[in-house]
Amino acid sequence: MKTTIQPFGEFEGQNVSAYSLENKNGTRITVLDFAGIWHEYSVIDEGTRVNMLLSAPDMSGYTDNPFYINPFNWSRCWSY
Repeated sequence: MKTTIQPFGEFEGQNVSAYSLENKNGTRITVLDFAGIWHEYSVIDEGTRVNMLLSAPDMSGYTDNPFYINPFNWSRCWSY
């Protein structure tokens, strides 16, 4: 199983990373260390990677979205 960690962005001065796991068939899951957001669940379909989740391409899509249905105090995520 392939594992990767990549920088994803920054929020309130804290770096956010994306942790990915990929199996031998190319199925991949990516989780952010920002509120445990499940950013990607993708599969290979006819040679093309397809993300099965609705996800944002960068941090602003998660933090500056006025249509976010479940308001959350994001600053509490960093108070550990």
